[in-house]
Amino acid sequence: MPARSAITLTATLWLLAMASACTGDDAADVPTEVAATSSGPAATPVATAAPPVALTPGTPSPESLDAALAALIGSMRGGGVDPFGGPPESLPPELRALLEALGIDLLLGTAVTEIGGVLVVEAVFAGSPAERAGVLVGDVVIAIDGTQIDETAELRSAVEAVSPGDTYALTVRGGGTTRVVHVERTEPEDSFWRSDMLRTLALGLMLANRPGGVALPPSLLGELLEETPDGLRVFAVFPGSPADAAGLRAGDYVLAIEGHPMRTLEDLAALMTTLNPIAGETEVTIRRNGEEVTVRVPFRIGGLFGAGTPVPAE
Repeated sequence: MPARSAITLTATLWLLAMASACTGDDAADVPTEVAATSSGPAATPVATAAPPVALTPGTPSPESLDAALAALIGSMRGGGVDPFGGPPESLPPELRALLEALGIDLLLGTAVTEIGGVLVVEAVFAGSPAERAGVLVGDVVIAIDGTQIDETAELRSAVEAVSPGDTYALTVRGGGTTRVVHVERTEPEDSFWRSDMLRTLALGLMLANRPGGVALPPSLLGELLEETPDGLRVFAVFPGSPADAAGLRAGDYVLAIEGHPMRTLEDLAALMTTLNPIAGETEVTIRRNGEEVTVRVPFRIGGLFGAGTPVPAE
């Protein structure tokens, strides 16, 4: 297996495992309230503010997982807008708190945990500055630019202190040897790897289905729907999904998929048992601003919820 594929697989499995790690029955529900939207009188679930949660690196609480998921869903508005594409400070604070609890450094591109008094790299994300510099899973972080690093907070602060565009010396120990790798502190716009990692984490949170956690409706194309008196309304769209590629966005109403009328979540769940969109294209009819629009969404193997570029239906 090529090195990059191995790193991608390892990091993805680690993220999915962390996202579903807390499965206790006492996990708290994220409270929701009904809020009016600019697109019409239909209601959208909106997560209320969660109380501050004390976190220990590497051990996210059920409350922090639910708060992060609610914040993620609230940011998935669709229409091709990537809520993960900006700099780290643009992310919802609930998500940043979870990432900190997991030991994820959004500038270095690693997940680091304090084990036995040392900082151990548990994941290296594909395309990140850490991967490009040669940091490996299992490495022990020792120093940055000659300054000893003993805690995850120190590592994060040291990387933040480096000016974007500059390179710093990261001393690590692994495989019985100590080595120095040179890591670039990339510009905030260098976010392709970060966006991909956050989508993986978001998918893991959505699929965790923890008892007591946030209950999500079934999703065929990466769209999240709610039943309203006016039909099935999109309240979130997973970034990079076929629904996102097709231009679906929050506020749209899904009227039909492959000619099958969609009026309730039961209709969608029934269709999902028989429809295999990977085999070709999926035709979706929506209502937006009072007008009906039909698009065909081609799929390809791989990716989150598949992928594709919309083709207007004739």
